[in-house]
Amino acid sequence: GGGEEGTSPPQQGDKKKKKKIKKKRYSMSFGDDHVKPSNKVKVYAIFIAKHPCLCYILSCTLMLTLAVLGFIVRDDYPDFNKADRGFEPRGTSIGGAQKAYERHLQDAQCSGQISSYPDGTRSWHRWAYNADDDVANHQDFDFDGDADPAYCNIYAWPGYWASNNTRRELGAVTVAMKDLDEDFYDEEDYDSPVRDAMFKLPGGLDGPATTSDPRDESLDVDFVEDVVMGGQRGRRLGWAETYCNSESWDVDSPSAINVVIRAKDSSNDLLAVEPLKAICTLDKAIRDQPFFNPTYCTEKLDIDRTDEWNPILVGKYCCKSRTIPNYVAQLAGKDSCMDINEADVEAFRNHLHRCADSYHILDKLYACDTSDNATLGVCQMTEDVPTECWNSNIAYDSFNALVDWRYTKPRNQTLTVTKLAIPLKSYNDNFLMGVHEEVLFNKHMQDLAPGLDAQLIAYDLGIKFEVFNKQLLGDGILAVFAFFMVFVMIRIHTGSMFITCLAYLEIMSALGVAYFLYMVVLDLPFFPFLNLVGIFIVIGIGADDVFVFVDAWKQAESMMSQGSEQVHKRMAWTLQRAGGAMFVTSTTTSFAFFAGATSSITSLRCFGIYTGLVVMTDFFLMITYLPAVVAIDHIYIQPRFRKCCTCFGALAHRVCACTHATEGDIVNGTMLGPGERFFKNKIFGLISKTRVIQVLALGAVGGFLTWKAQFLQKPSTGDFQLFHDGHPMELYSMVWREKFFQGGLSGSGSRAFYPVSFVWGVEPIDNGDKMDPADHGSPVWTEIDVKSPGAQTWLVEFCEAVRNQTWYLPLNKETVRYEKCFVEDFKDWVTYPCQNTTMMPNRNELNWEKTYPKRNELPVRDCCSEDFPLTQNHFGECLSKYSAIYGEQNTGVWYDIDGSSTIKALVYNFVTNIEYSNDYNKAESLYKTLYGFQDEMMKTAPAGSNLKKGFMVSEFSFYDLQWSIGTGAYQSAGASTIIAFIVLMATTRNVVLTFYSCLTIILICGVVTGILVLDGWELNILESIIFSVAVGMAVDFVAHYSHAYNEAPEHEGLTVTLDKN
Repeated sequence: GGGEEGTSPPQQGDKKKKKKIKKKRYSMSFGDDHVKPSNKVKVYAIFIAKHPCLCYILSCTLMLTLAVLGFIVRDDYPDFNKADRGFEPRGTSIGGAQKAYERHLQDAQCSGQISSYPDGTRSWHRWAYNADDDVANHQDFDFDGDADPAYCNIYAWPGYWASNNTRRELGAVTVAMKDLDEDFYDEEDYDSPVRDAMFKLPGGLDGPATTSDPRDESLDVDFVEDVVMGGQRGRRLGWAETYCNSESWDVDSPSAINVVIRAKDSSNDLLAVEPLKAICTLDKAIRDQPFFNPTYCTEKLDIDRTDEWNPILVGKYCCKSRTIPNYVAQLAGKDSCMDINEADVEAFRNHLHRCADSYHILDKLYACDTSDNATLGVCQMTEDVPTECWNSNIAYDSFNALVDWRYTKPRNQTLTVTKLAIPLKSYNDNFLMGVHEEVLFNKHMQDLAPGLDAQLIAYDLGIKFEVFNKQLLGDGILAVFAFFMVFVMIRIHTGSMFITCLAYLEIMSALGVAYFLYMVVLDLPFFPFLNLVGIFIVIGIGADDVFVFVDAWKQAESMMSQGSEQVHKRMAWTLQRAGGAMFVTSTTTSFAFFAGATSSITSLRCFGIYTGLVVMTDFFLMITYLPAVVAIDHIYIQPRFRKCCTCFGALAHRVCACTHATEGDIVNGTMLGPGERFFKNKIFGLISKTRVIQVLALGAVGGFLTWKAQFLQKPSTGDFQLFHDGHPMELYSMVWREKFFQGGLSGSGSRAFYPVSFVWGVEPIDNGDKMDPADHGSPVWTEIDVKSPGAQTWLVEFCEAVRNQTWYLPLNKETVRYEKCFVEDFKDWVTYPCQNTTMMPNRNELNWEKTYPKRNELPVRDCCSEDFPLTQNHFGECLSKYSAIYGEQNTGVWYDIDGSSTIKALVYNFVTNIEYSNDYNKAESLYKTLYGFQDEMMKTAPAGSNLKKGFMVSEFSFYDLQWSIGTGAYQSAGASTIIAFIVLMATTRNVVLTFYSCLTIILICGVVTGILVLDGWELNILESIIFSVAVGMAVDFVAHYSHAYNEAPEHEGLTVTLDKN
């Protein structure tokens, strides 16, 4: 036992001594130069030097795991088919009002929370607005109980379900038409795809519907089969084409395909036989595309409606395109536009001239259901409009949609621009892409026929983003080339292929790790297309950080006063010097991007967050992953591959005997590269000698451009421009769409008049997820009282006050459809003499609703010959009866679905006489005017009615976008500058240096913006992205200079700073 005790202490002492000696080897003095690593940096450097492979494996495993994990945990991968999604202001006062009216009320009706009927019967009204982003992403074709709001908004109105739309969408229900054949269908085979598709509709094929909802009615088996099999059966049957313009719905609906044809010479007339036949040929070429399906056509159905809810389909026809040549043929009684002659064209020209005044000057020609004799009779009663002008809406549709607004106004006899419009009820992208690639794009700016003075100038197919995505894939080679060039530059600068390859892996992995943080840790629901810009940002910043770290590693060998031959000391010096620089620049740059999260535009907010995460992730990997890579390269790779020095090696490694470097080319024993020598010998001398002149000259230029920056124009178009100005799709959206009345033009050739609505009963707030464009929130109800005599009187006076405003547009043929002031209509209804009411009103007379129904044979006076205002109880009784009769017309009164006749919301609609304009100042002026009127009127609302909480809403979405882009850009720049000031002040502790740095950042942003102003740019969506990136890059560069200058030895000052940067 004693021996063991005697020998044990020496053994333990030997272990402690060895451990002490080993520890001492890694704790020697780090030198007395100006870079003094902290204790934590020393410990970390020792760990890397001792275990470089372990450090690499740990960091690489973590990096790749997180990069992959983001795509595993979240399976809702980004969808870039709609690159413009998320460019809607959220959280603004205007946006809140828009959401409450355009989404919340509509969604509440579609989901069954409110109804236009007092007993709570479901109502299906078509609203004035719908959200475009939902059309493609939230359709619910099978009506499985979860009614899709946007789908309901667009198509839900009484009777529509029983006709066109139910059949239209049945063909799209989970069945691939191109894979079907008539042999697959068997009436007895309940597993067939057709039969399976039919059972997806409530009510299926068997028995009567169990509810009053017209969508639940049974469908004809043969008809369902015909629609689902339309891809093959339709072609074999050879559907006949016919003219459909006798229906007002067909000519007033937008078209899926719009093609603009223009005469090359303004003196040439397109209203001639040859140009019209060329347009006819172009129309046929579009319809002859391989993917065209007859079921895509807007159909004209021959239906027996003896039983209103169980119509029998007798036959159907494919509607012809709405074109001038087709209308020339139709007016001449011919089936094909290829059969027209000069006489037909001249007759058509005379027809338009005779009807021109009715449309342009008298403003009394409008779309009329000429197939309905009762409706046509009402139309023909219009004074001063020749009866022939109602002929199948030919004149109306020609003026409204097919010729530019200048034709025949005033008496312009030459038709230089026309449009080919093809309405489609459904389609697939393959067909439209084929039209774009095989027909239209090849004919852009080309003569429609040899020697013919007519060109296809622009078109719109509704697939601009799909075309952009496809072209983006093709242009990906340019991005690959850019990435390759960065790779080559890193290889030349580092002199090591090993470092270059693994550093590039780290840079690209930073995107994946940031994606994990964005999608999983932060759990953000929306990843916009804009975030892909982060790829180019991280490539630039990542390469920059690699240069900084490798330069510091190389400089450490000569600039350290002692110990540079030891890896851990050299690594500690490098981490302290390069890590500090990367921390300052990464912090300021990331927070410059994070400042974009203050934007009210969802995509810009998401872009700021993701890009900031990418920069911070890249910094984290640069101080964990890259040091291990450099250590492995130094310890294991370079010793094996170090060869005789060559001149190329000198360029790569900076220290080489055969470079014949002069004494001035070496700083602290480190040979400078060509770029560094240029900055040291040329730039520094120039700056040093002419610094006063440069400060004055550059300050003057910067100050001037910064002053010009304030004149940067707000966006003048709400379209998301993806291609160059001359692209046919951009030409249509930016130029030609507004040359035609249909598409939003008023009589003077500008856009339509601003509507204005006043809403009560719902809060004007956007309570949806601001980070998710698809989350529109839900209505927040406010209890209102409209039944009291005071409220009745105030609501009538409100309508009168609107009509007394200078901005009010009096009733005309267009506004009479839109204007709603229900209390006035209700007042007329209840005060109408009882003896004049009838059950058989003349529906050809205006205001026939006042006489219906008959109310003078009841035992007591009932809602007629009343004194207004009514008592509170009687008002409720009569209003319920009125709404029960006229609720299907969307009176603007919305009831609780519980059948209690409780009024949940009230809407007034009017039209202003202010023509719509993209001009920011004009929109702002009208907004302030309407807001002022709203504020003044709401103050006078009766106490206790809660009507004071009403709000105004109009077409101010684009104005809101303009305001948000401009405000967000300047807020982002200001926040970035403040953050840069704080970070630089904390790291440099130099007030003067920090002040000059922030001043430089401001001038950089000002110069960039000023140049855009001088070049005629606008602060549009894409420009705002450039602005955000410019702020981040400006902060990054300035922070690099500031940190390098602050860390440079006092005796070297600016010279070393220039060399390092």
